[in-house]
Parts: sequence; structure tokens; C-alpha cells
Amino acid sequence: MAACVSCAAASATPASTFISSAPDSTSLSNHSVSFSRCKFALKNGAIFTQNGEVQRSGTPALRINAVHMEDWGARDPFPAEIESNFGDKVLGNAGTEHIILIPPSKLGLSERSCKPVAPGTQPLTEEEATALLRKVVGWRLTSTDQGLKIFCEWKDLKDFGSGVTLVDRIAVVASAEEHYPEVYLIRGNKVRAELSTHSVGGLTENDFILAAKIDKVESSDLVKRTRFWA
Repeated sequence: MAACVSCAAASATPASTFISSAPDSTSLSNHSVSFSRCKFALKNGAIFTQNGEVQRSGTPALRINAVHMEDWGARDPFPAEIESNFGDKVLGNAGTEHIILIPPSKLGLSERSCKPVAPGTQPLTEEEATALLRKVVGWRLTSTDQGLKIFCEWKDLKDFGSGVTLVDRIAVVASAEEHYPEVYLIRGNKVRAELSTHSVGGLTENDFILAAKIDKVESSDLVKRTRFWA
């Protein structure tokens, strides 16, 4: 018995319509089963794919002639499919892992990584920079002679040592991304970080990615605690 799990799961037609039976393994020679999206040919008990022959011990094999390669893959079944008990009528591997890959464009900035800036890359416009600024916390946009920059300040640090500690923590994050901000320790209890991409004379997405990662740097233990008197 052979069945196309992907086709069965991807259509509203009951899975049983996709099943073709063969009486025994000797009758599988040149036997073919056609589905709506795939064509499997069972040939002499060996499974063939476009990448070569695959043989599973104790199971018949298929020759796969995939017409729509973009349809290949696994997904979780819809609730209606689960209710139809289609899994009881098809062949499949119960141990298959479903790994969902999220496009990088959908990830939060802090989950992404800085990339090398290609030659000729243009800096972000003020409108583009303003849109990305909404995705980071505590950063502001400023215009300088060197182009647009974003900056963030940490005020009222406990002491000079706390300022140095914060600078060191920011440096660790920047080194991991190989994208470096200008960091200033002011009057011993204030730190200011400025970000821009010097090679383009302005801002790139890398600056906002690093800003989002710096946002996650722990600093609450370095700031003075305000006392409230009842």
C-alpha cells in the first residue's frame, strides 16, 4: 500500500482516495500510482528519487518524479484534517520533525545579525530611519555633518565604576556583531552611545540591529536607586 502524505494533507479530498494497493511485493514491478501533485513509480521494490536510489529496509521503494518541487515539505495539519483521521489511512513517518523557519524580515531586530555593507550601499533616508526607530527603545535620531545618527544615553549611574562596567557590556555586544558604536563616559556617571555606519555616511539597518541588541544589555544594577520616603 502506498500513499502521498503531502497530497492527502494538502487537499480536502479524503486521504483514502489517494491510496493504491498492490497484492504483494512481487507485483510492484513497473507499478505506478498517480496523485494530484506527485507521481510515484514503484519499481522492483526499490525507491528512486531525482538524487539517486534510496532503499529502506523491509519497505518497498518509490521512484519519485516531482513536477511541483515547491509543494514538497511538511506542515502541521489543519483541525478539519485531524478530525477526518486522515493519518489512519496514509503511510508516513510519525517521528518527522516540523521545523518552522521564520523569514529574517519577520524577526525582531535583536534576533538578527549585522551583515557586511556592500560597496555602493546608500544610507537610509530620514523616513526609513524614523520607521526603524520605532523598533528600538530609548534611541533618538539626530542629524550631523557626517549624516544621520542615532544615540542613547544612560544617566544617573551610581559612580565612575558603573559607567566603565556599562561601557564594557556594550563593547561585548558590539564585538560580537563586528559593528562598533562611539561610546562616551561623561562626568563619570553618564554614558552616551552613538551609532552610524561610517562607510556610507549615515545609517544602515545594522545600526538599528545593534541598537536593539544594546537595549537588552542589563543596566538596572548600575543606576542609582531613587529613595521614596513615606
